[in-house]
Amino acid sequence: MTDVDIRKSYEKLREKYSNLPEYDVMNINFELEYLDSDNLLCKTIRRRMNERLIFFCRVLEGILYPQNQINMYESGFFDEEKKNELSKFYRKLMILERKSLLLDVSCNEKEDINHIIELFNSWPEFKKIMSEVVIKLQEIWKSEGKTEDNRGYFG
Repeated sequence: MTDVDIRKSYEKLREKYSNLPEYDVMNINFELEYLDSDNLLCKTIRRRMNERLIFFCRVLEGILYPQNQINMYESGFFDEEKKNELSKFYRKLMILERKSLLLDVSCNEKEDINHIIELFNSWPEFKKIMSEVVIKLQEIWKSEGKTEDNRGYFG
């Protein structure tokens, strides 16, 4: 399936649901052009968006619930106040992720569309928060261990 086919199929979907975001904006954020089929397009788009959401959740889980040495190291650089903020954000993401999971069971195009729109409308806020988190994670690794008290257990 080519970009042109996905674009055309998406535009047909937009004709039916005029409140869907423009294709180009969706493609930039969720890489729709790489979808290999336009079969069940709204479900496929919702799932694609959910993959990005899950990716964000996994990054946050490493900070909030560290399971390995790398995560413990990084988590040590976030104070309790910031972890509480991230925990509230994580909850928002998980609510949307579980809603998407439920939509896989219900198989309702209109509900898929509503979820796509809801997630898309929240996306700028999500990207902003995640950008701040990733910048912080990158700074941790650039610091060359200058704050050794925050490094956690390396057993």
